[in-house]
Amino acid sequence: MAAVSRRKFAVFVERFTKRRRGGWGDRERTPNVQSAAWPVGRKPETCNSEPLLAAHCSLKMLKKLGIIASFPAFLLAVRFIPFDRLPCTCGFFLLTGYPCPACGSTRAVMALLRLDFDRAMQMNLCGIASVAIFGLWWAVAIFEIAAGRRTRLHDWAERRFVVLTAVGLGILLAFGALRIALLASR
Repeated sequence: MAAVSRRKFAVFVERFTKRRRGGWGDRERTPNVQSAAWPVGRKPETCNSEPLLAAHCSLKMLKKLGIIASFPAFLLAVRFIPFDRLPCTCGFFLLTGYPCPACGSTRAVMALLRLDFDRAMQMNLCGIASVAIFGLWWAVAIFEIAAGRRTRLHDWAERRFVVLTAVGLGILLAFGALRIALLASR
């Protein structure tokens, strides 16, 4: 997938820059979209003085920095924002009086960060699962940035995205139904 987008970007840069020999109509140096050929002297990993290529490299760098900073920013936000003192904003709880499947997840994550595992499990198991999934995603993303390539786990999850999403939502809804049933029986 990345090789195809690099080739398309190379074709785009070649077609819309005037630094080529022969002007706009010259097709001899335009790379074939089917092949992995790049224009002479230009590598996809490096940035040079052409504005479009430099902007593309800047966006890639910002994306990498965003991925690197996302998990620590999440942990700091959960640690220092006083979610315990904020009013309830769950529409499902305000309408029905029963907690939704995600109610208590933020407090569970806060308890988890304080290493209070018993309280985290009492609050909501979905909070613990979401931190574990987010941490795994972050670790895979950091490995991919460091290695400069995609992992097999990433490819596997990308091919099964719809199935994984449906299974995750099914588990969340089943958890919510079980939770409401247990609270209603009390």
